[in-house]
Parts: sequence; structure tokens; C-alpha cells
Amino acid sequence: MGDMTFWITQGLGFIGLVFIILSFQGKTRTQILKKQMFSTIFFTVHFAMLGAFTGATMNIVAGVRNFVFEKKDKKRWASSPWWVVVFILFAGVLLSLSWQGLISLLPFFGIVVGTYARWRDNPFLIRIFSLVGSGLWFVYSIVMVSYPGIVTEVFVMSSILMGIWQVDMKKEKL
Repeated sequence: MGDMTFWITQGLGFIGLVFIILSFQGKTRTQILKKQMFSTIFFTVHFAMLGAFTGATMNIVAGVRNFVFEKKDKKRWASSPWWVVVFILFAGVLLSLSWQGLISLLPFFGIVVGTYARWRDNPFLIRIFSLVGSGLWFVYSIVMVSYPGIVTEVFVMSSILMGIWQVDMKKEKL
């Protein structure tokens, strides 16, 4: 990978980083999911350019999943609990097509946990389950040498904890 391609690849990942960090500061499920949709676009391209194809395909699943789940409360078609199963199966198919060894299980299980988290209506539960998924993506990013991925997961975990403190803990004290 040439210098210019390297910096473009890293830059796309860092744009995704900004959206994901901002997402966990959302007060509603919709705010969280919309910002995460934008993040997945940038991370899909970023991981594909790195040759980390399972990471790229799992970001596609995440983007489509977040689009459907964001409409859960507004559109009847999006409110079926079967969507959770559909997205886990979709991720499984893409896992089989993008398999790069055992390392591919990390983003796959990150998507499985994330799918369950984002189906939930409670923003607190979205944040809690997202901590687990973030840890899996953190390890994957280290192995795939995704600097924005590594930084993203550190910030995501910090942002989730901040969101829990600012939104969930303060609400409980009122």
C-alpha cells in the first residue's frame, strides 16, 4: 500500500471514528443508530482497503441493520423480532464468504452482540451490550493493524461509559 493510499485508508477510518463516538452521546435510540449508520459506511471502505474483508462485510451488516432498527418504532415492517435472526444469518453468510481464519470470528460475534443490543429499545442496554462488541472489534483492529479501529474502540468504550454516566446515571439520581 502506497503512502497516499495508506493515509486515505486511515483518514476514512478516522471519519468513521468521529461518527461512532458521537453516537453514544445520543439520548435516544434513533440518535445512536443514525450516527452509527454513517460510521459503518466509512469503516466498510476502510477495512476493505486494508484487506480485512470480514471486518468490511460485518460493517455492511451493521449499516443495514441500523437502518432497519432505526425504523423499528415508526414502520410496522421494521418492528418484527425476526429481523434479529435475519441479520445474524446475513452476518453468518457474509462470514462464510469473507473467512480469513479464526480472527474472522471476532467481528462476527461483535455483530451478533451488537444486533441484540441495537434491537433493544433501552439506550442503556444498547450502551452495555455495545461494550462487549467493542472489545471484540478492538482485538480485531489490533490484528488487522487498523489504527483508526484501535483508536475508535478505545474512544467507543470511553464514550459508552461517559454516556452511561451522563445520561443513565444522572437520570437515575433525579
